[in-house]
Amino acid sequence: MMIVLIRHDPAENVNRWYAVGIQPTLFCQHAVLCGWGRRGSAYGRWRILPAENRAQAGEMAKAILAAKMKKGYQVDGNLGEAPVTGPQPKSVGVRKS
Repeated sequence: MMIVLIRHDPAENVNRWYAVGIQPTLFCQHAVLCGWGRRGSAYGRWRILPAENRAQAGEMAKAILAAKMKKGYQVDGNLGEAPVTGPQPKSVGVRKS
């Protein structure tokens, strides 16, 4: 599960997103996954922060979220605490024979 934050300020030309989640990786059982970029852009960056256990990963994620919210980021109402998934395939008509 990912928590998505946004920061939008037209006066400063700021329109950013930041995502934080906890998940396993190939190299460690628990890691904090962070992503960020400009909203509407296809370009975004991601980093993985390994943790010793789930509790440590949770504390790291909380600290990152607190720092971002202090800078003016807010939980995105559309994606807030929803699982982040890829685009859903379109339904294609199936011919019955």
